[in-house]
Amino acid sequence: MVGGIATLSAGCQSLGAGRSGRRGWPLLLAMAVTVASILGGFGLALLLPATEGTGSRLVLGLPARAAAVLYVTGVLPLVVLPLLYALAFDRHTLTDEDLSRVRAARRDTTR
Repeated sequence: MVGGIATLSAGCQSLGAGRSGRRGWPLLLAMAVTVASILGGFGLALLLPATEGTGSRLVLGLPARAAAVLYVTGVLPLVVLPLLYALAFDRHTLTDEDLSRVRAARRDTTR
């Protein structure tokens, strides 16, 4: 289940990332971070023993399994993925030629 979720997430990212087959290292690293954080967070939560109780160990205020899911699957990508997107923005977004083609298509449809 965890592997399927991680693979599906990276697959959806790869469909939307990069234009015309061009994928740079920031986009590939973003997909790797996504897979690693999902596998790490959910996998760790499934592998840790289910012994939560009143005397169980807390990690940053949460039981260990909840902390693994929240911090590894949620917070880690929240910090890393925007940085990678910013690195890849200029090379992998619309070029000036693409923008002029979109503007021309918009002018043609408004006539």
